[in-house]
Amino acid sequence: MKKKLTDKQKRFIEEYCVDFNATQAAIRSEYSKKTARQIATNLLSNVYIQEAIQKYMDKLSKKLEFTKEDALKEYEEARQVAIAGNESSAMSTATTGKCKVMGLHLEKVEHSGTLEISVKVDED
Repeated sequence: MKKKLTDKQKRFIEEYCVDFNATQAAIRSEYSKKTARQIATNLLSNVYIQEAIQKYMDKLSKKLEFTKEDALKEYEEARQVAIAGNESSAMSTATTGKCKVMGLHLEKVEHSGTLEISVKVDED
């Protein structure tokens, strides 16, 4: 059974595919600025959202005739130019771009609150 996405979720997907910045996509999709980071994390962990992002990207790729392979090639070319020019920041950006295209990019998420941990020690 396929889950129907809300209009806000659909907007988030479109906005996320613009720059792959989940927090900003949540804000542009009219989620609360205060909780945008957490909302974005929750949305990206949703299987239905992940599937919809992939479908949206596939559709865009076909429309633009620009594939993941094209993106990877361009990022690698930019990375090699940055390496040759000893531009570590540009090289890092290109590497991050390649990771995003390959689905390897992880966003840094900060959490606050209390965490209780209990440890059980077995005594012989």
